[in-house]
Amino acid sequence: DQASSTLSKLPTGSVAALHYESGRLDVDVKLRTEADITNLQQHLQSKGLSIRLSDIRKTGTGVETRLAILSGGIQ
Repeated sequence: DQASSTLSKLPTGSVAALHYESGRLDVDVKLRTEADITNLQQHLQSKGLSIRLSDIRKTGTGVETRLAILSGGIQ
């Protein structure tokens, strides 16, 4: 619930995949810049969620990464 309000505000096509298992939501995102990914991470953390990022990969049209989202603050 806490993540959905933030993720729903991302530009269309930004969320490439979602996977939920054992209390962890993995979200594959594609955004324009690394700063956009950092801002997304900080916004989710401000909601009390723990966020782990995979490596940020540059693509021809921006950057992509996987966010592992858990409740319970920064880990």
